[in-house]
Amino acid sequence: MMEDLDILKEAGGVNHALIKEFKGVHVEDNLSLELITKIEDPDIDQSAVINFIEVIREDIPEQPEPSEGVKAIYFTEAKKLLEEADKAFVMKDYDNALMKYHRVLEGSVAKEIKIRALEGMENLANDKSLPVIKKYCQNLDPIMWDYKEPDQEVVDAADRVYAAILNNKE
Repeated sequence: MMEDLDILKEAGGVNHALIKEFKGVHVEDNLSLELITKIEDPDIDQSAVINFIEVIREDIPEQPEPSEGVKAIYFTEAKKLLEEADKAFVMKDYDNALMKYHRVLEGSVAKEIKIRALEGMENLANDKSLPVIKKYCQNLDPIMWDYKEPDQEVVDAADRVYAAILNNKE
């Protein structure tokens, strides 16, 4: 897939991130990653090293990350959307309810509003929520959050959505 990659050269030195993305990789059961140095019998400091790898399933429909073009919403608008989502849920209009819960989670900054949206998603237990909650369910470095990590209660609520989705698949 990729040969002759000089990580230090491409990253611009030590302690710099290098991101490579490969789409359309077909995986049956296992994904193997082989790191091979050009030096025969390398010392430990010459060995191929990787600090982090993220593998994302492509069979789940992609939705934009919250930072990608998501417009912030004010508290009153978020509350109104939650009320509309709850009504849609009662009317069994689950797609509409889910869309509104996602919009609230992505656009609101208020913790209690985010938690209410996540509770709605938990009740729906729909795998379309996975791309929306994934960043809350990952243990990301603070730099990935622009050093504004989410409140632990929000993370716990997102974890409950994830668990509900898994339980719904059984």
